[in-house]
Amino acid sequence: DQDKDDHRRVLLQLTERADDCLAELSAAHLDELSRIEPMLRRLLDRDRG
Repeated sequence: DQDKDDHRRVLLQLTERADDCLAELSAAHLDELSRIEPMLRRLLDRDRG
């Protein structure tokens, strides 16, 4: 369904299986970001100074 307030957006209704899959994928991405956080911080600090 199209969002009534913002026609650029489309609202989806996920199955339970799709919702579970997205939850697993999100958790994996958060784990990866946590793992590489120190490296990203060093890179950002280096570029700022």
